[in-house]
Amino acid sequence: MRQVELKFVENSGDVEEMLRLAGLDITLRTALKSRPGCLHWHVKNGVERGTMEITWYPSRGRLWASVQSGREAPWIDGALAKLSQVD
Repeated sequence: MRQVELKFVENSGDVEEMLRLAGLDITLRTALKSRPGCLHWHVKNGVERGTMEITWYPSRGRLWASVQSGREAPWIDGALAKLSQVD
């Protein structure tokens, strides 16, 4: 699994807006039992294969993207670059 730290944002709406501005589609939004208070999204790029996961952990001031082995796709590196540049 690969993880990339992203610039922390103050609310979940900002996370979803950031994903939309990067041209990504949210396919799942859920809480994580393993990290109470976290929100977790699965995102895709249209109908292309591959899934990127975004986790927002407000009480720890963290926002990160992860890609599981077997869910890699060519579009993910470009999407990570866009998300890493968000101010």
